[in-house]
Amino acid sequence: SGSSQDNFRALFLGAVALTATPELAMAASSPDAIPSALAAYSHYLSILVIVASIMTERLTVKPAMTIDEEKLLGVADIMTGVAGTALLVSGYYRATAYGKGWDFYSHEPIFWLKMTFLGIFGALSLFPTITIIQRTVKIQQEGTIEPMSEALAKRMTQVLN
Repeated sequence: SGSSQDNFRALFLGAVALTATPELAMAASSPDAIPSALAAYSHYLSILVIVASIMTERLTVKPAMTIDEEKLLGVADIMTGVAGTALLVSGYYRATAYGKGWDFYSHEPIFWLKMTFLGIFGALSLFPTITIIQRTVKIQQEGTIEPMSEALAKRMTQVLN
């Protein structure tokens, strides 16, 4: 019978969780455990993708890049934007619907410090993003582009660092 299997499964998960910590017992019996875990994992995955894509941008930017390198730069910047959006959405859900809730985070100075750094990061990322978009559009329209200057490559590298 399906209901006795479900009861056994819940009992088993509860017993396993109780042997570890009471918090795990509550999480195992919570109906929000899966969505909460998905929000947390997508939040962490977004951070990893942002780091990887910015590293790709940083290692790719140089004077006189090839067209393929310019396109790689565009793809890496798109990935940064997509992962940044996922980070914001998953972070919103973690702060409001799952985790400790807004009452906890709204009074936590470290949370606001992280939000400040996120704002600074977002503002700093505008220069490379706008530059990459302009160069990518020119490549799509004309099929070629003048080589990136030493000064522009240096400035983008400094911002990406």
